[in-house]
Parts: sequence; structure tokens; C-alpha cells
Amino acid sequence: MRTAVGAAPWPLKPLAWILPTRDEHATLARMFISQHVKDLRLIATMAVLALYATIVVLVVDVVVKLGGEANLVHLVQSAKDASWWNLVHHILFEVLQKFLIIFPPVLTVVWAILSWVYQVGSTRLGVVDLFACEISTLCKVATLIDTVQRQVEAFQKGPPDAPAQPAAAHEPARSFTSQDSYFPVFENNSRDLETLEAKVVINITAFYTYMKAVRDLLRTVAAAPPAADPEASGRRIQADDPWREAASNVIYMLFLALESARFAINQLVEFEPEGAERTITILISELPAYGFLRRRYQDAADFRHQRIMLREPDYQALEPRVQGAVEAGLREAHQAKNKAIGADAKARAAQLEQRWTAAELLLAELHTRFEEAMRPGRTSPRAPRPRASGRAPWPRPADGAAVSSRPSGRPRPRPSAPS
Repeated sequence: MRTAVGAAPWPLKPLAWILPTRDEHATLARMFISQHVKDLRLIATMAVLALYATIVVLVVDVVVKLGGEANLVHLVQSAKDASWWNLVHHILFEVLQKFLIIFPPVLTVVWAILSWVYQVGSTRLGVVDLFACEISTLCKVATLIDTVQRQVEAFQKGPPDAPAQPAAAHEPARSFTSQDSYFPVFENNSRDLETLEAKVVINITAFYTYMKAVRDLLRTVAAAPPAADPEASGRRIQADDPWREAASNVIYMLFLALESARFAINQLVEFEPEGAERTITILISELPAYGFLRRRYQDAADFRHQRIMLREPDYQALEPRVQGAVEAGLREAHQAKNKAIGADAKARAAQLEQRWTAAELLLAELHTRFEEAMRPGRTSPRAPRPRASGRAPWPRPADGAAVSSRPSGRPRPRPSAPS
């Protein structure tokens, strides 16, 4: 576990030691750790260095003055015109006078700078947490209801059939209407993104843009005409028709949105196992979309095929790294629980182990989705994947779950920028 004392620059270590920064999730501790406030941390470091420099100047001045006064004392005592005690009083008075003139204003300025740094940093970290929460929640909803897999199954099934009864032709056309706001954080706090780094802003903005494109494409799919021949509905997905293109584009936009969300979460969430669990949750939806696109665009001359295949080595390396990071974290949490002394320490260790267990329970589903995504083949009509009645998309974490003993030790993956 990172600590503010260990991660803080050396000028700020005394502050990190004095202040209550033992909980790395606390805002005060994150000011010494988070990558999102590096510029503010630099400003605070320079202010504290200025304070240290002022103290050094005052100490040097006192030493120099004492050296000069010592010579004066020797001369005065030899002439028997003054006493040592009067000269000491004189020196202390001058030193205290200079200290009160110089140090309080400098301390006031430094304190004002540190207060401003904390207020700005606290606001920025709040924005980071808001966007991380909204993005991860939207992705978790997509995974819980298996949005990508349902879209893939709808594509494989083909467009809906035309109504059998002639009277139904007078019924109003199907429509997709979405008037609710699903992005309140982005819509109300988009101006605050300018305080974050460029790569973070790019990934966050890309995610919301792709999600809005998904909603627009769903309207296109809903407005597409049904198949006139029910027996041809399965064959229609082998032809380039508007419905097929729109349905394929929906999955493509979902894939790009989930990929951008994974990059954004990797940059926004700085604590484990929260980062690993959210990454796995996104990959459970992202991998089926990637597998569909691999089989959908197989023409080597198509730029979409080239862009999709360019990502394959990253996925090949990402899945085992994520699995290794979770297993290593769970093993370390289990060891910390066994070594914990005291009720509070044991409770914190047990809570950490439970959170790592929740992430570990997703690994089986992640591996299944990964293997399915890397399976060669073409997108063709087939029966939807059977599901057990009442089965959730992944196992739920349970208290007292067994600790995995599979070997690991690899660090949490840091994916490269989206291409």
C-alpha cells in the first residue's frame, strides 16, 4: 500500500508525517500521491522550499552575528566596559526582532499557497472521482445486462420480419426514443475537464462521444425496414443492407466506447483493487465486441480490419497481466490478514481481501470471453448462446470465499493510448 509519507517529495515529507495521511483514499493523503495534482504538488513544494530557505537565512544570520558579537565580547571584557549577559540580551533581541519582521509574512504567504493548493486539488480530485464513477457505472450496467452480447445475437438473428397481417401495415412504425439524460456528470461538469491532463480528457470525451453515437445508431436500427420474406431474414445479414450496417455500427461504437472507458478508468482510478475490478468489468463487455469485429471485418485490404487486428497483441498481453495482478493482490491481502495485529488492523485486512476476492471472481468469465473473442470464424446466423436460468453475467462475491493459489506476481497492466 502506498503511503503519503513514502510518495511525497522530500520537502513535503514533514507535512505528510505531521498531517493525518495514513488512509490513502483520503483527500489529504491523495494530495501527496495522485498523479492528477502533480502540478499543484510542485507549487506546494516550491512554497515549502521558500519557507525552508527563509529559515536557513535567519539561522546563518544568527551564526554570523554571534561570531561577530563573540569577538566584541572578548574585546569588551578585556576592557572591562560591559558584561557578557548584557551582550547576550542584545544579540537575542536583534535576532528576535529580525525573525518577527521576516518569518511571519513568509509563513503567511506559504500557508495561503498551501490552502489554495488544497482547495484546487480537492476540487480536481472530486471531478476525477465523479467521472470515474459515472463511466464505471455505465460500463457495469452494460455488462450486467450483457448489452454487447445481445446486440451480437440480434445481428446474427437478422432484421425483424414484416407483419403477417395486412392490417398491421397501418400501425405506426417502430421508433427508438431516448429522452433521459444518462450523462449528468459530463453534461454538468464538462468545463472542469480542462483542469485534467490531455490524455485523460481525450479518453473521457471519446467515451461520451461514442456513447452518444450508439444512441443515434440505435434509432437508425429501429427505423430500418423489416424483412419482407421471413425465410430470408437469416440470409439478409449476408448482404450489405441498411439494417445490417446499422447493427454492425452499433457494436463498433460500443467497442470504441468501452475501449475508451477502459483507458479512462486506468487513468482516473489510482487505487487497487478498484482499478483491477473495473477494468475486468469493462473487458467482459469489450471482448465480445472485439471478437465480433474480428470476424465481421476480415478483408485484409479494409482499413477497419487493419485497425482491429492492430489491437490483438495488446489483448493477448492484457488478459494474463490482469489475471496475474488480481491473483498477486489477493495473495498479498491474504498474507497481510494473517500478519495483522489488533482488531482494527484485522478488519481492514479482511475488507481488503474481500475486495480482491470480488475482483478474482470475475477472472473465470473474463477468460471465457477472451477465448471466445480470439476464436477465428465469420459472423453468421447461429442460435443465441444458451444461458442457465437466473444466471448472472459473472459470479457474485461472497464472504469467506476461498483464496486463489494460482501463481502470479505480474503488475497491473497500463494499456497504451488508444489507436
